Amino acid sequence: PPPPPPWSPPPRVGEGLGRRYATLCLVFEPLESVSGREGGAMANAANLNAVRETMDVLLEISRLLNTGLDMESLSICVRLCEQGINPEALASVIKELRKATESLKATENMTG
Repeated sequence: PPPPPPWSPPPRVGEGLGRRYATLCLVFEPLESVSGREGGAMANAANLNAVRETMDVLLEISRLLNTGLDMESLSICVRLCEQGINPEALASVIKELRKATESLKATENMTG
């Protein structure tokens, strides 16, 4: 049998996820393509606007929850979740990286 994938699919909202990380599980549904050049361009523009609005809302939620994520970091997290990365595991990695960074800064301040 083939080996299991190195990631687990994201759990559905309400299956053990905290509210803070559940927002990272959003998957953007592409708009159905519309026939014709103008229709396709309008669908792409509408899709782009929907993504921007969604990211703006996610950023506001992120700020309200004091996650410390900027728009670029939040976008990366959303894309990773869309690719199947477990949001809880992603949150754990971010926390560990922050701890390591703080530890390095504290060590530099003591020796510097």
